[in-house]
Amino acid sequence: MKITLVPGRDRLLAVTVKGRTKTMEIAPPSPVRISAEPLGELPVFDNTRPPWLKGVRLPSLVTCECSLAGALDPASLRLTVAGSNRKLLPEKDYQLDPVWATVGKAEGSSLAPGEQVVASYSYRPRRLDSIVQTPDGDLLWRKGRRATACPHLPKLRPGEKRLANLYFSEHYTALAEEMIYPVLTNAIAPRPKEKGAATLPVALTAKLKAGAPVHILAWGDSVTEATYLADKRSRWQEQFLVRLRKRFPKAKITLETVAWGGKNTNTFFETHPGYEELVLAAKPDLVISEFVNDAGLSSENFRSNYQRIRDDFRGSGIDWIVLVPHYIRGDWMKLPAFPSCRNSDEDPRPYGKELRAFADASGIAYADVSRRYGQLYRTGIAYETLLVNSINHPSKEGLKIFADALMELF
Repeated sequence: MKITLVPGRDRLLAVTVKGRTKTMEIAPPSPVRISAEPLGELPVFDNTRPPWLKGVRLPSLVTCECSLAGALDPASLRLTVAGSNRKLLPEKDYQLDPVWATVGKAEGSSLAPGEQVVASYSYRPRRLDSIVQTPDGDLLWRKGRRATACPHLPKLRPGEKRLANLYFSEHYTALAEEMIYPVLTNAIAPRPKEKGAATLPVALTAKLKAGAPVHILAWGDSVTEATYLADKRSRWQEQFLVRLRKRFPKAKITLETVAWGGKNTNTFFETHPGYEELVLAAKPDLVISEFVNDAGLSSENFRSNYQRIRDDFRGSGIDWIVLVPHYIRGDWMKLPAFPSCRNSDEDPRPYGKELRAFADASGIAYADVSRRYGQLYRTGIAYETLLVNSINHPSKEGLKIFADALMELF
């Protein structure tokens, strides 16, 4: 299969399958125009806060907890006082974060207390389309629905095959090569069994097989706490538990979660009750740790924390599996391919490499979520479409990948 842009024609794709070529005209999503959207009373713009919290988020760009960064056309924004034609002036009456689409009162604003504000603006939505092959061999373009953070693939009809996906993100205004995601494989291959890599402790596996009680503690940050999900059964640890019980039908497994949003291992060590009271004192048989927030630690801080955890767990007879974390916003990771999610096999963050090396040197099993996220593009999926806040919080489907990585160990 070969999919290429037709030179000089920014809307045409040439799709070739087994010598048969079809040219398709693809209509990118048009900018969305919002008129007189109520914002309420503007708070004071606060430059000390994260950019998605500096002021009011423009409602049509709200994702789960944040906003779709880079989607707003800043020049299109017009703010007026509700019920009047009184226009508000940028910098004088209000301030704007043009990337994260948050607005608030400027110092000395003419807005009186209680005055309500409405906004008009344009933005670029996300959309997932597919190139489909029908049962009789015809090739079709199937358009998806526009969305903010997590666009869904268009549904296939009986007998159809998805050949590739087209991901229109907020970063592109026209069809581009980087937006084409051929479906190269339908499943991510299991992690190669490396010589000397740690496996699960024999005693833990024996307990699971024999039906002895096994207490598992999921320890982590907001990705483990996952209060952003409506159903806690969508959390990675809950999805893993369902599959682990199926794998070991005799097992008597209890699951406990100890997780704090926005925190890392430093926070657990510095807070009481924290690490010692909530993790060590729980005396679990197995701890599975997920700390994408530890990616910000220095190498020295990382080694100190993880060596302490390793030694404490060994002294307490606790087995440990570490999760090598998922991908987050590509620019935050300094992903070379950004804004594309293609060709992203290698995780550029030092933390993942350090975590793997630490686990190997310490004889600790690890589940490589990072590797699986890096290969998603091979299945036709841009990994960022699985982040509900467009930053770092995976959807139910994104958290399933954590369970997939863990089940490789079992």
